[in-house]
Amino acid sequence: MSFYEPQYREYKLGTKLDFSKIKYNIINYFEYGISEPENEFAWFSEKEAALSFEFLCDNQVIKGIFDIVSIFQGEQKVKIFANDILVFDNVVKNIGPLEVVFPKPHDGKVCLSFEFPDAESPFNLGISDDKRELSLCVKSLIFENFNPTSLDIGTSVAFSKQLIKNSKYFNDYVIFGLSESENKGTWTNGNNISFAIKFTKGDILVSFNLKLLAIFNEKQSVQIYANGERVFDKIVTNLDDISFVFFIPKTCDVIFNIKLCDAKAPKSLGIDSDSRVLGLMLESLYFNEVMLPSYDLKTELFAKKNNFSLKPYVFLGLSFVEKEYTWTLGKQLIFGAKIVNYKNGEKLKVRIFLKGVFNGFQGVLISVFSKKVFLGKIDDNIKEINFNIEKLESNDLILVFFMPNATSPNSFNPNDEDKREVSLKIEKILIE
Repeated sequence: MSFYEPQYREYKLGTKLDFSKIKYNIINYFEYGISEPENEFAWFSEKEAALSFEFLCDNQVIKGIFDIVSIFQGEQKVKIFANDILVFDNVVKNIGPLEVVFPKPHDGKVCLSFEFPDAESPFNLGISDDKRELSLCVKSLIFENFNPTSLDIGTSVAFSKQLIKNSKYFNDYVIFGLSESENKGTWTNGNNISFAIKFTKGDILVSFNLKLLAIFNEKQSVQIYANGERVFDKIVTNLDDISFVFFIPKTCDVIFNIKLCDAKAPKSLGIDSDSRVLGLMLESLYFNEVMLPSYDLKTELFAKKNNFSLKPYVFLGLSFVEKEYTWTLGKQLIFGAKIVNYKNGEKLKVRIFLKGVFNGFQGVLISVFSKKVFLGKIDDNIKEINFNIEKLESNDLILVFFMPNATSPNSFNPNDEDKREVSLKIEKILIE
């Protein structure tokens, strides 16, 4: 992919973006890779292209619809990424609507980047003097809310028709990345899988439990993203459930993207003639609401080696404990507690004590459930983040932290073997 700094422009769902010479409002979102407009359309004219948007909506899952009017040489291999997540990977053969579904991150900023490996110039083919590397010819683009199929928490999703008696069938939720189901389960097919769910309840913590039947080639590197935020990153070597906790927002919509970097085709390894790119064989998927641990107001929750009382309250986003603090891990942290001595309507104050930040400063966004309560830039001189909560609907409290600047020491110094994405050194949390 090309390196550049996207220039995000505001976009309202339902606004039609025109590629024609008369209107050509797509230019407001254009980064590179699209030629000058012709009468009613414009060509993607390089092997890579990019469009950048800042979506002004509460929707978590968005669908883009491209109106394709011509395909150079009849078909084109196309990959589309939403930020760093692959959301489309297919050979486009038909003119008409091309749909792509992707997560909207918490800040609404999405860069759609395109790869066209089969793009070619008419000049190189001896057709004309046109030296543009042509792939798809587009008339318009529009973004809409994507409405996933609903699912009750506690109802499992089956990856085999034999198991659907008391379950939902996976075909209702999967966008791409799975092969045809077999007797007991379904193989992933490709290095990326995408599926979306509209849960019947939001603003809660839920456990994700994926039951496996087989792992191709004995181990697989698995990364899972929920609404664009990474929530699981491990080398999977046994058939134990892939499990983690994530937050369902108030909208109830969640899109999951799974990366399988080690997936391979048996044919490419000389095993047999199977050309599917296999990673995991899936049996079932189920979600359970998480019970929050009890908390007494004014109790200090420490994150240091001789007192790690914070650990049961953090469901995602803490690294291993060190002597005086614990690093946040990744770009998201989820804290949850049931405040046993909370009085209805009472105002709360949350205090997060820090021992420092990585790389001099870190941007931090904190939400109470789905409501944003803190946004700021934190540097090494700031020893405490604090904010008030006017009231809670119950004695349950969920805090969701986003740290967009989290990165690894290794990315700054290749000699540093620490590849953790770190942001804040947390000393303790206190709610009063």
